[in-house]
Amino acid sequence: MHLIGRELKRALGVKWIADFRDPWTGIDFYQQLKLSSWADGRHRRMERSVLKEADRVITVSERAFMITGIRRQSGRPEYAMKGNSRVYHKIESNWCG
Repeated sequence: MHLIGRELKRALGVKWIADFRDPWTGIDFYQQLKLSSWADGRHRRMERSVLKEADRVITVSERAFMITGIRRQSGRPEYAMKGNSRVYHKIESNWCG
């Protein structure tokens, strides 16, 4: 879905929020996928591109925010969302460093 959002932003110039429900290359089973070095590099480049090109990046928890490395990879403060399925609270990422 992130790559579709990125392409729509590029093609149409629309604003885009990338919603990371789970980490991409930081997910706990990523190493078990046994990707070739080429495929691993490709995933990491795509992830970095998504994080840099999105107008905003959000996650579902502080832990997901830290695992994804959003601030480090995007080069800007972003947001973590937390709460139940009905109510979310925006938290500025300045708490992360």
